[in-house]
Amino acid sequence: MKSHHCGICSCSFSCKKNYDLHLISKKHIKREKDSNKMYYCNYCGKLFAYASGLSKHKKTCKQKEDEISELKQAYENERVARKLLEKRLEKIENNSSEKQNIQVGNVDKQTNIETQQNNNLTININAVGHENLNHITDQIIIKCIGKVYESIPQLLKHIHYDPNHPENANVKIPNKKLPYASVYKKRTGKWETIQRDDAIDDMVDRGYNILDENYPDVKSQIPENHQKHFERFQTNYESDPNVKKTIKKDVDMMVIDSTR
Repeated sequence: MKSHHCGICSCSFSCKKNYDLHLISKKHIKREKDSNKMYYCNYCGKLFAYASGLSKHKKTCKQKEDEISELKQAYENERVARKLLEKRLEKIENNSSEKQNIQVGNVDKQTNIETQQNNNLTININAVGHENLNHITDQIIIKCIGKVYESIPQLLKHIHYDPNHPENANVKIPNKKLPYASVYKKRTGKWETIQRDDAIDDMVDRGYNILDENYPDVKSQIPENHQKHFERFQTNYESDPNVKKTIKKDVDMMVIDSTR
């Protein structure tokens, strides 16, 4: 098996000794000096001495395939979101003969659908950390707390992926094979690509904080055995890193399923 590869000369060696000799050869040194004249793949960065080599590589470049797949998934997500908006608008039209104008959330980014009747359906995506939580009632908090170790994923699903509140759908994982997530940021007012692990970590912490802050207010409405289970969960969450690690995996899968 060839394990030593020279990207500049596009050749591989199974023996390190031969690879080292190649690195001091005239052929390699000349190509290294002229590396700025070489051809490179703008998907994976691999270098080629000839344009024909680059052209052949691009036909099977894995990074290129992944990027195309990610773009197709993003396009499909937008298409599904548009159909959802059209259905909501149709429902509004059927229930009222008056001109409708719906605005949800803060004006960070708008997706407008205009009909022949001049009805406007505008969804303003809320930035991460600035979600609309008006629909998160005490009963939802109590129900989530009753799930104990599943409480955080359940709450985050209510917050970010409630079909009646698409303005909070501000975290997406377009491609489950890639370590990236798309989040809507207030600072820039647009979607940004960040490390997937960071996005999930932030979601889990915010979900736990919401439950932790609201627990004292609803504690009296929760059976004692559920109180004990949840309080034990709180202790483990703050002291055992493996607990948060497991919850992050559950949230990651939930976001993937909700992004489809």
